[in-house]
Amino acid sequence: METTENRRFIEFDDFRIDVEERLLFRESEQVAVAPKDFDLLLVLVENRGRTVTKEDLMNSVWQETYVYEGNLNRHISTLRRLLGESHRNSKLITTVPKRGYRFNGEVREVCVEESELVAETRTQYRFAINEVTETVKTSRLAMSVSSLVIVVLVFGVGAMSAVWGWRHFNGNSSAAAFAPNLKEHGTENAEAYELFAEGRRLWKTRATEDLHNATIKLEQAVEKDPQFARAHAALADAYAFDYFSWVKAESVAETAALLDPSLAEPHATIGFVRTFWQWKPKVAEQHFKRAIAIDPGYATAHQWYAMSLASRGRIGLALAEIRLALELEPSSIAINADMCQILYFARRYDSAVEQCRRTLEIDPNFINAHQYLYEIFTALGMYDEAIDRYFIMEKLGLIPQENLLDSEDVRTVFATARIRAFWERRIEVLKSSRSTAYRLGQYYSRLDNKEAALDSFKKAFENRDLDFLFFAVDPTATLLSKDPRYVALSNNLIDISDN
Repeated sequence: METTENRRFIEFDDFRIDVEERLLFRESEQVAVAPKDFDLLLVLVENRGRTVTKEDLMNSVWQETYVYEGNLNRHISTLRRLLGESHRNSKLITTVPKRGYRFNGEVREVCVEESELVAETRTQYRFAINEVTETVKTSRLAMSVSSLVIVVLVFGVGAMSAVWGWRHFNGNSSAAAFAPNLKEHGTENAEAYELFAEGRRLWKTRATEDLHNATIKLEQAVEKDPQFARAHAALADAYAFDYFSWVKAESVAETAALLDPSLAEPHATIGFVRTFWQWKPKVAEQHFKRAIAIDPGYATAHQWYAMSLASRGRIGLALAEIRLALELEPSSIAINADMCQILYFARRYDSAVEQCRRTLEIDPNFINAHQYLYEIFTALGMYDEAIDRYFIMEKLGLIPQENLLDSEDVRTVFATARIRAFWERRIEVLKSSRSTAYRLGQYYSRLDNKEAALDSFKKAFENRDLDFLFFAVDPTATLLSKDPRYVALSNNLIDISDN
C-alpha cells in the first residue's frame, strides 16, 4: 500500500513533541521553547532510560560551537521548569553525578500518515509496535479503544489544525478538561490561580495601566489564598514597579520565599529593589546570584542582574547576562529592550539600533525602544533619524503633555538651525515642566554647556532621579568625564552602592 511521508510525534507524561514542526505541547497548550532547549529535550527523550554524558549533549546540540558546562546546566534547568519540575524534585530529567543526565519518562511515539495512525510504545530496550487500530482521514476524528493508542484530532478546514491531549479527551471541547493541575502551581484555589495567571500576564507587558491592574489582581490572589507563594512573588514584582508601593515589595518577596524556599523570583525582586530604588547594585548582586543558583533558567533574574552590572560599569558581564536572559526568553519585550540599552551603554551603536528594531517588531509602541533609538541616533550624529524618532514618540503619546513641542515649530527650527536649536528648544520646555533634572543635564552636555550640565546632574543625584543610576555609563553624560566634578558625582554614586 502506498503511504505518504510520516508525521512524527513523541509523547510523555502530559506533553507531546511535534518533531517535524519543532513544537512542544502540554495537553492542548503550546509551550514556548527556545531552539536549543528543544534540541536538548529531543536528544534526552530519544535516549530515554540511558545516561547521556554532558560531552555528548554539548556535541549533539551545539555541534562545533563551543559552549561551557554552566550554559548546559542552565538549559537543563530551563527544561525542568518548562516541564513543571525543579532541580530538587525532578522525576523526568535526573542528574547523574559527574556524568550527565537521563530522561526517565514513559515515552510513546506516534507516526501519523495521510491515511493511517500508528502508535508505538518505546521501552528502554526496544520498540513494541501496536497494530493499527483506526484509519484517520484528513477531516475526520479517529479515536482508538486501545490503552496504548493516542487520539489525534485533525481539522481539514482552511489552515486550522490541533493536537489534543488523549488522556483528557471526552468528546467535549470544555476548557475544564484542560485546566492546570493547581496543586503543581502551589495552590488548590482555582480563583486564586486565575487571578495570579492574569496578573502575571499583565505585569509582563510593562504598560502603565496593565501594571496597575496586575497589582489589583495579585492582591486579590493572595487574599484568596494567603499560602500561595507564587502569587506573593508576583505581587512583590508588581509593587517593585510602582513608585508609591516599592517599599512593600521586599517584605512581600520575603513572605513568598518563606512559603516556598525553592522559588527564585523573590530573591531577584529584592535584588531589583536594592538596585533601582536603593541604588545599591553591589549589595543586590548576592540576591541575584541566589535567584540564579535556585533557578538558572529564570530569565528575569539574568535580565535584572545585567542591568545592575551595567550600572556599575561592568558592561562585559552585563552583556553576557542579558544574552543569557534573551536566550531563555527570546520573545520578552522587556529583555529585548534592555539588551538594546546595554548595547548603547557599550557604545555598540549599530548593534543597538538593530536590537531596538527587533524589539519594535514585537511591540511597535514599546516606549523604551523608541527612547533608546532617539538616544542612539543622536549619539551617532544621525540627527534626521533622531528627530523622526521624536515625532514618532510624540505621535504615540509617549512624551508627557507638558514636554511637547509644536510639531511645525520643531520642523521649522530643525530645518533652519539644525540640531543645536532643537536641543535648546527642548531645554526651554523641560525647564518649565516637571521633567527630571537628568534630561536637562543630557541636553546641556550635548550643547557643551558644562556648568549647566553638571548642575543639572548634581540636582538629579540629590533628587534620586532613576536615570542617574546609569550616569557612569551614559554616553551623553560621559562627554563630561574629564571634568573633576563629573568624577566626584560618579564617586558619590559608588559610595552609595558600596554601603
